[in-house]
Amino acid sequence: METKQIPIIITLMAGLITCIVSFLEQVSMDQLVKNLSLALVIFFIFGHIIKKIVVKAFGLDKKEEEKEEKAEETKTEASMGTEETTRSEEENEPVAESDNDKQ
Repeated sequence: METKQIPIIITLMAGLITCIVSFLEQVSMDQLVKNLSLALVIFFIFGHIIKKIVVKAFGLDKKEEEKEEKAEETKTEASMGTEETTRSEEENEPVAESDNDKQ
């Protein structure tokens, strides 16, 4: 279960609800920006708290760490693989003959 998205989803939902309610109530743009900024900050923090609770409740600490380690290993292997193919391609490229060599 991915928990990275929990704070983001909660923050975006709070922002959407704030915007909808503000437009329905015909709030001025200055007040809308203040309300939206405050809601986004508060619910971003709230989202991180909920994420920590979910991770502890379901014991996802070890699973997420293992996934992150595997992802890092995969990225490292992928970058090493592209470097090796680039090197081997450079070594196998034929050298172009110049006009002087042809004569």
